[in-house]
Amino acid sequence: MNQIDSYIPTDLTATDLEALEIELAELLTRRRFIIGAGGLLGAAALGACGASNETADSSVTTGATRTFTDDVGRTVEVPANPQRIVALTDSNAGAQVLSLDVPLVGLATREGAITPGIAKVYDVEMVKGVGEYGSPNIEAITMLKPDLIVAAAWQGKPEFGVEDGVNAKIEAIAPTVYIDAYTDLDQTMARYGELLGHEDKVAMQRQAYEQRVAQIRETLGDARERLTVSVVLANSTGNVDTIGEGWWAIGKALEDLGIARPVNQAKGSTAGDEGYAQVSVEKLPEFDADVILFSPNGYDPRENVLFKNLSGVQADQAYEFIDEYWNGAYPDMQKVLDELERILIANKVNVDVVME
Repeated sequence: MNQIDSYIPTDLTATDLEALEIELAELLTRRRFIIGAGGLLGAAALGACGASNETADSSVTTGATRTFTDDVGRTVEVPANPQRIVALTDSNAGAQVLSLDVPLVGLATREGAITPGIAKVYDVEMVKGVGEYGSPNIEAITMLKPDLIVAAAWQGKPEFGVEDGVNAKIEAIAPTVYIDAYTDLDQTMARYGELLGHEDKVAMQRQAYEQRVAQIRETLGDARERLTVSVVLANSTGNVDTIGEGWWAIGKALEDLGIARPVNQAKGSTAGDEGYAQVSVEKLPEFDADVILFSPNGYDPRENVLFKNLSGVQADQAYEFIDEYWNGAYPDMQKVLDELERILIANKVNVDVVME
């Protein structure tokens, strides 16, 4: 045995190893450096020290606090500079935290994995799963030692988790706030900027997004006022998800660009008012527009004769788009603008394909 080996504990249990993994993840998340062989041995020694290591960790997050009133009316004492945040939803909390480059250590998963739309936009290599979307894992959250937990407003309503008292269990782990992400993008991000102390960063991201929207509107020119775009999001049940005007990232981007939608997706429709409506494929004729944006999410609408008969499809203006960018944060919106620019500008689409 050499001198270095003598410092490595030889009796680590599975629990010790799991704790060590969390400690290493914390170091990587906070300091953003790659641990070499010597660093790894040092981390192992620290993990074995237990109490002294925990004291060092607490010094990072212990300090100033402030009060924050969340969107279910609770006033919560939160850390002024949180360093270990857990998000109980991906699109409605996790994306917003990640977009502001604040340390996120835990995130809700879907089917056991972080959704591709999150992973393609943000660095989540060291982020741990904390249970499925809508079903938080109390043990997993506790092990991550969060100093702040964020969740969607609907999760803070009394009817959520009443039977097993899940809300009370979560709130006992760390300060917990519930923010409504099913509202205007600017309002949602302003709330996260306030919570995390990054109002200036939110303002900069908003300005960059608005400038990009203005540039695309200018490029589209007068034709934009006559253009109609429909979103056909087929799902695994064989039905179609109707994404309303202003809803989800794609609906928000189209609205900001001033591009009209079919009646079934416009303001005043079920989808336009509620953001989302699942309808039978028999309703596909209602989705007609100059340009059809479709995504085969378990079902390919191109196989359906009703889809083939849409005017936009007949005009060869049906384009598959990446529907994974649907989170309500400005970096995600920039990705959606990339898609719309690729489709609407690079292809020089025709307008007035659908005549009223």
